[in-house]
Amino acid sequence: MKRNIFLIIGTIIALMLTMFMIMMFIIPRNDDNKIKVENISSNNEATIEFEEEDDHDDDEFTLLESHSSESLKIITEDGKIANIDNGWEKEDGDFKIIAFGDSGDGNSGINVFLPYKSKAYTISDTRGNSQLELTISYPNILSSGKFSNGNSITFKPDGMVILEMNNSDYKIKHISDITEWVITVTGKRANNISFSVTNEGILLKGDNLEDITVISGMDSFFILGEGDEDEREKLEFSTNKKEVFIKIDGNKLQLVE
Repeated sequence: MKRNIFLIIGTIIALMLTMFMIMMFIIPRNDDNKIKVENISSNNEATIEFEEEDDHDDDEFTLLESHSSESLKIITEDGKIANIDNGWEKEDGDFKIIAFGDSGDGNSGINVFLPYKSKAYTISDTRGNSQLELTISYPNILSSGKFSNGNSITFKPDGMVILEMNNSDYKIKHISDITEWVITVTGKRANNISFSVTNEGILLKGDNLEDITVISGMDSFFILGEGDEDEREKLEFSTNKKEVFIKIDGNKLQLVE
């Protein structure tokens, strides 16, 4: 019995020492406040370094999910550029990222950890793919943009989404922890569309605001507006105006002319 107890204690101590070695050597930290991450997936190895001036907390990243492309150019609002080529970060970027795996939905795509959680990003495909579908998760807001023929998608931490397209159909999705809004907007044949959020609703601007559908849902169960019809509000409209405001009151949607 005593021998078994000593064996158990020895095993526990060995496991604790193993964990300590992993923390010390696999994720080393230095005095310059940099974090090195290695072997984050079975397929890829990536390294990320966050400088002191980056607005990064150890437990918070901005997650970008690409559902359509593994080759992206990512530009911050202050002109910093990072590139991903066939799922791998290129070393000549202005800032470090982590790119790994796929989007998890069975399509071509990747997940990217971005270091700035309070900056805007403009993302485009670098392989000539005119289709683009991206989702970004800021600390309190999730935004998604999708088009069938276009150039780039811009995301801002306040929930704004800008689509640069070429006569394309599109979809924009918005979830906010602050307002508890779950909004989906779809439209057709547009070249440029911007979606922004106010305290009272959403503002749409674009060159073509015909055949617009807006869907709202308040419960997180109906993520991205794809829940039971009885729990959602749908607003459909067409206008020749270049700017419209949709007032949101609970689940209710009202087009304000």
